[in-house]
Amino acid sequence: MVTSDGICLFHGALAVGKEELMEKHVFRKKLATFLSAVSFLYLFAITFLEIPAANKDNVNIILGFLLGTAISTILGYYFGDSDKTDKETK
Repeated sequence: MVTSDGICLFHGALAVGKEELMEKHVFRKKLATFLSAVSFLYLFAITFLEIPAANKDNVNIILGFLLGTAISTILGYYFGDSDKTDKETK
């Protein structure tokens, strides 16, 4: 819902226009792309590089976090029903 002076009301909060919403949306996409790239780079590195025996537990903990939390949250947001900004702005 947009008022006469161009202020957009979004989920009961006051947002200053469509440009600000688009900037936030672009930032989210860039952050998701960066985190996905870092996660896949880490996965590639632990697959093909030698890992010292003393660090294997730490490597497995980080891998579990990235796959279980970061990647699944990003995929759930962009391919699930959580991305409501696209649906409401159209």
